[in-house]
Amino acid sequence: MPSMIRAGAVVALAASAVTFGGCTFMDKSDEGPTRVATHWGVRSSLPEEGTLPARAPWTAEIRGLPAARVSTVGFYIDGRLAWVQSAAPYVFGGTGNVLDTTMLSAKTHTFAIKVAAADGTSASTQSIGLVGAAPAPPKHLAGVLRRAVPKASVERTGATVSSEFPRLLAGVWQAEIDRHGLHLRAPDGHRYGLRLTAHGGPRFRGPLTVGGAFVNPETGETAAICPPGPAGRYRWRAKGGKLRLRVVEDPCAARRAVLEGSFDRVSAADASA
Repeated sequence: MPSMIRAGAVVALAASAVTFGGCTFMDKSDEGPTRVATHWGVRSSLPEEGTLPARAPWTAEIRGLPAARVSTVGFYIDGRLAWVQSAAPYVFGGTGNVLDTTMLSAKTHTFAIKVAAADGTSASTQSIGLVGAAPAPPKHLAGVLRRAVPKASVERTGATVSSEFPRLLAGVWQAEIDRHGLHLRAPDGHRYGLRLTAHGGPRFRGPLTVGGAFVNPETGETAAICPPGPAGRYRWRAKGGKLRLRVVEDPCAARRAVLEGSFDRVSAADASA
């Protein structure tokens, strides 16, 4: 099964393993010497070189090797393991997610895929991509916001608390929108990050699309209120120190319970940060 990000989890970016919520997924492509495959190979969906968009689908296509014989597929950013997949489809971040380059510094990075087969052979491929600076949000969205999520909101959405979700949904949540996305701090102190896309580009017109977890290979942090899956869409309005979000559609009840409602501005922020 694909690796699943647990809420509040921290990704330990190491040479041979990724840890989610205390569960470690090994990347066997780095376990001792292996033989380079001659009868099968792997291809990355990223171009060999060039400028990457803010959000790029990153998948591995394995040719000449049946899926049943694939042991692990490791996705590496600048030489550090950022994601492990052990079952098809082999998608960075899991099905429904993409590579969010806004979490990377504005410079050239390497993006490699290493595949280990059950017979001890391995194959790899590498791309070099230039990442530009992420656009800053408009000033009326930037800054620190706070929302008290009532228990009634949680019950209305049907969200349940489990090991995959924050231990406490009801309570005071803190939010911050910057050029990297939407950062949340839960009532229990855990931190979560969500991809944030504005329709209409930097003008932030139309609904906001709030996606799954982003992976930050530079700080080693990731988080998800929901397991990997379809994004939610919210209409928004910022006025008088308040940001109000109204759901258009969101399959994740826990995310909807937290986001749908009014956030009060606590402090302004430098949108260029």
